[in-house]
Amino acid sequence: MNNSQSQPSLDLLIPGLFSRFSRWAQDYGQEAEALSLQQLLNKSEISSYRQNSFEALVLWLVYKHESGQTPYAVIRGGKPKQSVCADPVHFSASMNDVAVHRVDLGESGREEFEQLINQHVTENDQQFTLLDSGQGLLSGSGLSKLETVPLSLAAGSSVQDKLPSGEDAAKLQTLATEIQMLLFDSPVAEQLTMRGQLPVNGLWFWGNGELKSDQLSGYTSLVGGKVLQNISTYSEIDFMPEPESFMALAESGLQDKVLIQLSGFMAASDHDDFYEWQQVLANYERSWFQPLLAWIMNNPKVSVNLFDDIGHCFHLNAKPWYKYFSQKRTLNDWCTL
Repeated sequence: MNNSQSQPSLDLLIPGLFSRFSRWAQDYGQEAEALSLQQLLNKSEISSYRQNSFEALVLWLVYKHESGQTPYAVIRGGKPKQSVCADPVHFSASMNDVAVHRVDLGESGREEFEQLINQHVTENDQQFTLLDSGQGLLSGSGLSKLETVPLSLAAGSSVQDKLPSGEDAAKLQTLATEIQMLLFDSPVAEQLTMRGQLPVNGLWFWGNGELKSDQLSGYTSLVGGKVLQNISTYSEIDFMPEPESFMALAESGLQDKVLIQLSGFMAASDHDDFYEWQQVLANYERSWFQPLLAWIMNNPKVSVNLFDDIGHCFHLNAKPWYKYFSQKRTLNDWCTL
């Protein structure tokens, strides 16, 4: 590497790495082994972040907005001013109030739920999409002039002062009421009730902000993941699909500030499949964590941050490596912090 050039700064996002495994380890005694990843974590300084979802973490890193509506619908693949997040929820009514709660539809009910909603919203020249994550996206007309509250801030509390406002809010509230009537006693809701879960009886609309280029935080490249690709579409940041290995990425030319998402763990975590997760871990150990560890050892002035999915950031930086040798935690220890 040419010493006259600035050293690259890498932020590595690994959704699905620890969140489900922490339960597998605690409840079933499962063990994980990836020695290079373990060394990377043991040779790091650790801090915490408070973002409560992968989407929130990405926006916190990429989009330094000060106020106003955050562009969650855009990073889900929607078009600015033409889309809004529409997440399946359960509204519970008490004598004087209504509260909103998140709902997990599960694998079996997703397709049926999406079809049911679309049978209704297509009449309004709109389209509903249910993502693999179980989150929803509503696209079409009548969604540009809204002020909304994120589901993360509304969930579990009263909706009295959190419903959408703005010029288009009345039409959206009418749609919300129609969807509640549509879902009442629907097969999807009944299936959830039979499984002992809260039945889905509505959608929560939020996250319709624009991605403004003057509020981006300085990344020069985005690598891997649909969310990062969506951000690249509405910004001037270059995007590159996830390479097969870290060395393939390094050989392509790492410059300045790079944000990388490794997506392989997400499906295994969503499927609650430990053995699939274990295979993904072994593949990333060979193709990413081993060469990344060697690259950092050979380039001690680079800055690397690893973000897990349970609120931890592991900082690898220019400090001497011998300062970190005191940490001897296993990968299981890190997963269950």
